[in-house]
Amino acid sequence: MKKLFVYSLLAVLTSLGPVFGGGVRQSRMQVSAIVLPAARLDVQSATALTVRVTMYPNAQALVWTASGSCGAPDRSKVIQSSGIHQLAFSFEEVAGKDRVCLASSDGVLHTSALLPH
Repeated sequence: MKKLFVYSLLAVLTSLGPVFGGGVRQSRMQVSAIVLPAARLDVQSATALTVRVTMYPNAQALVWTASGSCGAPDRSKVIQSSGIHQLAFSFEEVAGKDRVCLASSDGVLHTSALLPH
């Protein structure tokens, strides 16, 4: 009796396999994305900031402190690759300055942020 039950159960499960199993399907999807250059300056303190930057290949970012507006880079720090970078300035580099500036070497990116007093 037990064997008959087991065989019956196996027969039912085998017949329902295609209904629930459905077989294995594979599909392929191709994705392409365009990542545009962008930069964000997160000022942590008067001497520290986090720079999040995405640049075109072979471009670099220059980061410097300025007073009033971002003129020509003065004593700038160089970021060579896209990513998240932690930068620190000395007290001499921020003395009398009220903002931090970023510009990319290819001229695509320009941004600035105010430094705390």
